[in-house]
Amino acid sequence: MGLQAETVELPGTRRKVTQPLGGTVWLFMRLTLLGLVLPPLLSLLNGGRFTSYGFGLGSACATVTLNGIAESGSQPMAQLRPGMFSSPGNVLLCANHPTLEQRFLVTLTQLPMTLLWLAVLVLLGLLIRTVRLNGPFDVGVTRRLRFLAWFVLAAWLAVNAIQSYAAAAFTATGYPRPIAGLDQMPVPVLQDTIDGALGTNWIPLLLVVCGLLSLARIIRIGAQMHDDLVGTI
Repeated sequence: MGLQAETVELPGTRRKVTQPLGGTVWLFMRLTLLGLVLPPLLSLLNGGRFTSYGFGLGSACATVTLNGIAESGSQPMAQLRPGMFSSPGNVLLCANHPTLEQRFLVTLTQLPMTLLWLAVLVLLGLLIRTVRLNGPFDVGVTRRLRFLAWFVLAAWLAVNAIQSYAAAAFTATGYPRPIAGLDQMPVPVLQDTIDGALGTNWIPLLLVVCGLLSLARIIRIGAQMHDDLVGTI
């Protein structure tokens, strides 16, 4: 019985190899498209008052940390039993009559993460397309996996930093101009930016990145073995 190296080259086999990832990416791409088209259509039923990513006819709101609003521990979030306390968390801060700067900052607290997920979907779509065109044992698959791994790591840190900075800067716009003789508690914009970039959940992020890099190495070795096998048949 001879080895049939051509089996993995069949288009039907290639399509099966990309499942269930291919179907999941296909579904999320269409849900994303629906999420971009549906809100403007629903706004027509609400008198045309449409607000998205800080821009529109309504208020501009962003989720911000409490360390720029109240001193830690000075104002409990609720009446608690003796011996219990609350720590600074997140609140929804809104500007009823936002300036262009405030709307832009609110956009930066939301849009970067959306763009990151769209970019990941596009990169996964290109990866699936490469597998279906050239098969799983291809150098192009390895390159796309490595790029995806490093892109996810760098973009995730950058997005967290940008959104943290925008949230802190938006909070700072809510304070009045300093008045002589009154102490103004500054919003820790720089500290919030650093905390946002470094305070991510590192364990799942590193697991995903290391998993993609390991998968790229495995496929590269498999591609070399595949080439050697085809050469001996």
